[in-house]
Amino acid sequence: MSVIQPAVPLCLMFLTTALLLSCGFSVTEGLKHCDPGPCGPGQYWDGTECLNCPEDTFMDNDQHRCQSCVPCTQQKPDFVKLQECTSSANSKYKCPPGSVQYSHNDYDGPECKPCRECPAGYRTVSECMGDKDTACQLQSQTEETTHQSTKTSTEKESQSNHEPHWTHTSTQPNNYVAWSTNSTHSNGTPSNSPTCDGSMAIVSMVVPTIVLVCLFIALVVGYFVWRGCRHKKTNKTKQDHHLDLLGFVPVETDA
Repeated sequence: MSVIQPAVPLCLMFLTTALLLSCGFSVTEGLKHCDPGPCGPGQYWDGTECLNCPEDTFMDNDQHRCQSCVPCTQQKPDFVKLQECTSSANSKYKCPPGSVQYSHNDYDGPECKPCRECPAGYRTVSECMGDKDTACQLQSQTEETTHQSTKTSTEKESQSNHEPHWTHTSTQPNNYVAWSTNSTHSNGTPSNSPTCDGSMAIVSMVVPTIVLVCLFIALVVGYFVWRGCRHKKTNKTKQDHHLDLLGFVPVETDA
């Protein structure tokens, strides 16, 4: 019994040490938890006074008595630097666009990997950003059916816009002429082929206008001709009446 009692504290000490090691405890992390003292950010305590942190080290604690500063985090090849290391702040990095930050363990530190792409049948819920990868969600049968029907309708509409339309002419019952409305090439530029919509619209406006103008001119000309003939007849009647009053009878001559 006397042998077992001293062994208990030793076992507890070994278990505590193993637990600290398994949790990733390090001297660097412990430096940030120092006793209160007169030193501020960017300084360390040498035992007698506060001195500035050496190059490539920092200390962000305030009112401390830390005996050394913490080494700045070094940049990894895949990361983009956001902030330079100063005596009072550590350097900051992030993964480049199109990648996400992750960690294998606490010792190797973070790394970057390409963002995940949602496979077929899944939709994107949230985009890849920082240390959060792309979030995907399985599409329901209704969403897939709606997506396929929308896609099919769009393809049919696009194909219809590129096909020639046909219209029947009025002069020849069996003659058909090809025409297109707002057709475009595959690159999105308007087609150079002639269209009949504009021509038919112009003809439908010009022809009635010409007919009305001609009718108006004919009425005006007819009015003046009628007025001239009436005036001539009136003058002849007045002249004959005047001759009758004077006793003259118009003599008809042989042609």
